[in-house]
Amino acid sequence: MGAVAITTLSGATLILNISSTTGFLDFVPFLKGFTLFFWIIRTWWIPIIVILGIWRHVSNRLPIFYHPQYWGLVFPLGMYTVCTWRLAYALQLPYLQIIPTYFIYLAFVAWAYTFLGLCINLVKTFVPRHHSGKGSN
Repeated sequence: MGAVAITTLSGATLILNISSTTGFLDFVPFLKGFTLFFWIIRTWWIPIIVILGIWRHVSNRLPIFYHPQYWGLVFPLGMYTVCTWRLAYALQLPYLQIIPTYFIYLAFVAWAYTFLGLCINLVKTFVPRHHSGKGSN
């Protein structure tokens, strides 16, 4: 998911900068089409990930606990925000700007929640527990 967002960001950056390069203007329609195609693929994954998360944690009643793999979800959220913002600017589609306007908060909350889970996990791992000493001789 992050790779598709990076591809979209690269395409949007090329669209914005290709006009200053001679001989490449013929590629702009191709770049616009494929960049939008990759953004659509990335957008299509969002509901699937949400549905799978609901299925895993609500239907199967799996508790949410920290795992390093959650960073693999946080990065694509941030990349999706950036690539959508850049794509909206490159293709001059102001109605797409609403997505990064709100997604930035979702990405930040996901990052903060994952970071908090990491901190709690580190404390549990490295800070020794003090026992009351009851029952020991």
